[in-house]
Amino acid sequence: MYHRVGVTPKDQSALRFVWRTPGNDEPLRTLQMTTQHAVNSNSQFPAVAKKLVDNFYADNLSESFETEEEAILFSKQAVKSLASRGFRLTAFASSSRRLLASIPASERSNKSLNLDFDKLPIEYLLGLVWVCDVDCYRIRIRPMEMATSKRQMLSAMSRTFDPLGILLPVITQAKILFQATWRTTQERVPARKSGSRLEALGWDETLPDGILLKWKSWSKELPLLEKISIPRCFRTADLPLKDSQFELHLFSDASSDAFGAVAYLRTIAKGKIHLSFVLAKGRLAPLKLHSIPHLELQGAVTAVRLAKTIKSELRLPIAEYYFWTDSEIVLRWIHSSHCNYSSFVSHRVAEILRHQNQNNGDSYPDQKIPPTTAREECPPPS
Repeated sequence: MYHRVGVTPKDQSALRFVWRTPGNDEPLRTLQMTTQHAVNSNSQFPAVAKKLVDNFYADNLSESFETEEEAILFSKQAVKSLASRGFRLTAFASSSRRLLASIPASERSNKSLNLDFDKLPIEYLLGLVWVCDVDCYRIRIRPMEMATSKRQMLSAMSRTFDPLGILLPVITQAKILFQATWRTTQERVPARKSGSRLEALGWDETLPDGILLKWKSWSKELPLLEKISIPRCFRTADLPLKDSQFELHLFSDASSDAFGAVAYLRTIAKGKIHLSFVLAKGRLAPLKLHSIPHLELQGAVTAVRLAKTIKSELRLPIAEYYFWTDSEIVLRWIHSSHCNYSSFVSHRVAEILRHQNQNNGDSYPDQKIPPTTAREECPPPS
């Protein structure tokens, strides 16, 4: 299929390769890919072409629509647009029975589906489980093998794919256990010297009983996560897009083990409020010890970076950005304009303030925090 996908001239040099006909002694030739654009070169459906560019991920196309009529029209035009360049768009799945009825059965993902009686199928979309009947996402939990070494533990953790961070608190527990293996040492006797020395455990050495017991407990409860589901749509059907106002709320926090942030979208329309999970991201605290305030500042920076990602990817008009933290020290670092901080603090505070100024142009550094408890005081919205 890649021979039907175009490459811009400026990027063609990145796809160079050497070639010589098998069995021939001719000199090697250097070639590069140059194929026409399957989407951008089609001027018949320019609006559809833009959606195809924005919403194709490898061989998956995912898009949402306000009405079933829009979805049906798009599906027909997308099929024609790609067919004109040699692509056959197939394996359709949808949460709309009406849309599926407009698609030939041979082009659906489930060809034997009876639209009158059967439940809509479960699909796998970009690593997530998409339950079409209720239009929600779930995480695909693979059977977890017993891990007795660092190598097996790392392999087992990689089996759970969670691109949105839905299971971030749970996966972080496993990462903390894995990090603990790097702090575990074993006494070894040097080959030609007397005495002994401490070295980190090897990749294939048996882990201590304490870590193995915690890992077994964690992996035993992992299948329970298959019951968790996240609505795919950020709004309910009774909140139309044209009447909705969107706010992005980001919460950050930290402990001695990890720090992170989570984003929620708050939709306000017709006197109703709806909250939906958007994205979460976190990291472990470094092996080198840091103070809790430093890690909480790292969490605040993570929230800012998360907001930038969502702003660039989410095609919704977000009216306000709110950042929440319960750390008094972090709040005073951000709001102070006259203190000289360490490089660690000043660089991260500067990144937070740059994001603030990009969103509203205010002279945020000159604002002061009232002398109240941080547990009761939150920073003003961006």
